[in-house]
Amino acid sequence: MGGAGGSGGASTGGGGSGAGPVALHCFNGTKDGNETDVDCGGSCARCDDGLACSVPSDCASRRCQGGSCVPASCGNGVLDGDETDIDCGGGSATTGSNPACPPCTETRVCAVGADCASLSCINNRCMNPTCSDGVKNGQETDIDCGGTCGACDPGAACLVGGDCKEQVCVNDVCLVASCNDGVKNGFETDIDCGNICGKKCPPGQRCSANGDCSTNRCQQFLCACPTDMVIAPVVGGGATCIDAYEVIQSEYNIFLQANPNIAGLPAICAGNIYQPSAGWPPADGRHPVTYVDWCDAYAYCKYAGKHLCGKIGGGSNPPSAYADATQSEWFNACTGQGVNAYPYGNTYLPNQCVGADSALAGQLQLKRIPPAPLPPAPTCIGNAVGLQQMSGNAAEWEDSCNASGQCRVRGGSSLSGAAALRCDASEFRDALDNSDGLVGFRCCL
Repeated sequence: MGGAGGSGGASTGGGGSGAGPVALHCFNGTKDGNETDVDCGGSCARCDDGLACSVPSDCASRRCQGGSCVPASCGNGVLDGDETDIDCGGGSATTGSNPACPPCTETRVCAVGADCASLSCINNRCMNPTCSDGVKNGQETDIDCGGTCGACDPGAACLVGGDCKEQVCVNDVCLVASCNDGVKNGFETDIDCGNICGKKCPPGQRCSANGDCSTNRCQQFLCACPTDMVIAPVVGGGATCIDAYEVIQSEYNIFLQANPNIAGLPAICAGNIYQPSAGWPPADGRHPVTYVDWCDAYAYCKYAGKHLCGKIGGGSNPPSAYADATQSEWFNACTGQGVNAYPYGNTYLPNQCVGADSALAGQLQLKRIPPAPLPPAPTCIGNAVGLQQMSGNAAEWEDSCNASGQCRVRGGSSLSGAAALRCDASEFRDALDNSDGLVGFRCCL
């Protein structure tokens, strides 16, 4: 109802002309003054639908047809109702009988951002979305960021990791960088490793200093393996380093001459004497060191700053996981991430590696280092660039022992047949057995 003594024909909107205070006659319940109906039209409030009018501005709908106010519409091709431009704008809620029309497209007239599809109204014109207009529009996930705009700060809304500066979007919110979020962000040199993260980066991943790498060696911004080791990619990502060749006598002799006091060896190695049981001193330092037991192999690798090949990620490989490329460092490198039966493929080739069926059966291949003459180029290469003699030549101790004090020997020797030369072949021997001139080892990192 109207005010003092007024009737109910007027819209609650302002006067028809929109100028100055409303005259007292607009509330007396009588059609007088310049009103077109009782207390509405002219200089009074706009009239509701069905009441008399002279011009569109007399009506709340801004439509005067045949002397009467008629309802506004969002599809009639005229500017009426609460529209800011023809058939658009005016907000998302109805006002009286005026419908809520869709927002206006670019360049149309607007009063506020809500009148525009882009939510951007500048100088009463709807503007194209930009990444600097101070509103969330276009393909943005938050104000002026995400989607096709720049990445959002932590705490902003997102749909995918790419919307966020730190590449992490959880429950539609950008998160701060962390060292366990599965992406390279923050100050990391690679995914969740290096720099301020406690975890060192494995071989092949990015680095900026030696300290970023598990190998403590950063070359050309990539973590590298030490000299004479090769990178062995790991199933699911990452890599390990493995000696390119079995440890040779000249390398082992340096260990013996150093007479190191190695702490932290397994209890089974207490009192062990590390000199090979035969074939010593070496006649040719390029010969694989043999006549060594498991403790000799374990101690040498520890002295060298490496470890006897065991479980990927560290520690002993469980005896049951000897043929699991996701766990065994040795098996992963030999098979090329579990793909091949032999280092060179799935078909046995008698002369590819030195075994019982090769022309060099019973012999041990020397490492190709000076002095001259150099040994013949080895053919037993495969699955990791530069990795040699994983099948045949000298069998190799692995850090994988059972409860009976026996440890695994891998790869077969120069007297082994096809089955024993497979990457998944193995046998257990007493950890202190150093009686075999065809058993050696190599180290991992």
